Amino acid sequence: MHVVNRGNDKRRIFLSDADYDFFLDLMVAAKRRAPVSVLAVCPMPNHFHAVVRPEEEGALSTYMHWLTSYYAIDFRSRTGTRGHGHVFQRRFWNDVARDEQHLLFQLRYVEGNPVRANLVNEPESWRWSSFSLRMGSENQLLDPLPVKLPANWRELLLAPQPYPEVDSVRHPQRGGRPPDSALE
Repeated sequence: MHVVNRGNDKRRIFLSDADYDFFLDLMVAAKRRAPVSVLAVCPMPNHFHAVVRPEEEGALSTYMHWLTSYYAIDFRSRTGTRGHGHVFQRRFWNDVARDEQHLLFQLRYVEGNPVRANLVNEPESWRWSSFSLRMGSENQLLDPLPVKLPANWRELLLAPQPYPEVDSVRHPQRGGRPPDSALE
């Protein structure tokens, strides 16, 4: 599942390096409360992306509820903004990876986000992304990927992602019943 949430009214939700670090620590703690594998992550100034695999029914909702609630409570406490509306825009948004290729599109989108947003020039420079975390010696957050990343992964993150790939991540297919032709 590609999971996204953003600050209400697109406001910043990460104000300092310590906020990003705290959020990643919360993601580790949330894994102890709900059986979820974290495959990729990238917190950005006003939103975050994650690619996760829930291991049982309801695990994604439990994981996200605890993570965003705890972060919102801490955020309000630190900023002195209790009672000033929601921190996050909504519960969360998610889309399933339809196959291995779509999962790679999602991973590339998430890990390439800081470069695409011009926050850094090199993907490893955004130390809170899964790309950087995978290069570190101690990583308690990320679980093994179910797919092998291409040998040129870093170069792919630096290159513009083709529009059809971006569109498949940003605008997922509608759920519900498949068309009759798919059933034949």
